[in-house]
Amino acid sequence: MQCVPADRARLLPLACRAASRGAGTILTALVSLAAAACTEISGGAVEVSWSLQVPLGAGVSCASAQIERMRLWWDDGEAPAFASWPCTDGHGVTRFEVPAGKVELSMAPECATAEEAVYGTFIAPAPISREIHNGEVVRLDAVVVHVITPVAASPASFCVDHACICR
Repeated sequence: MQCVPADRARLLPLACRAASRGAGTILTALVSLAAAACTEISGGAVEVSWSLQVPLGAGVSCASAQIERMRLWWDDGEAPAFASWPCTDGHGVTRFEVPAGKVELSMAPECATAEEAVYGTFIAPAPISREIHNGEVVRLDAVVVHVITPVAASPASFCVDHACICR
């Protein structure tokens, strides 16, 4: 089907006029979606991967450690903040929300109660200092977090007498 310029539209068959209006509607919808998909950038982003291990080096699952999520903390010296992801993902990327400038980045497990794991029940690498730039992604190497879990403890009653990562 061919369409003609708008000044001759009154001569067009109804189907052609409807097709022209439909194409305009689709174009408007696509432009609106593209505009809505834009993300305001007010900082940089950080990408991180993690794994859990017991102190002797064997891997341990998030479920057996009773860890629900992993937190990535950033501290620019003014307002510490964090993002978190399901522990089983093993990987996360923040939005472009990490303040530009020098920041300290650190990881910590989060329990099912949405609280950070008990201090002293996990060993994460020391905070890593990075320079963050607006619109750029900083990638951290894989972070290994050592945890004390009922699985790692011997005997099984260990967590009754000692703090375990999440109870």
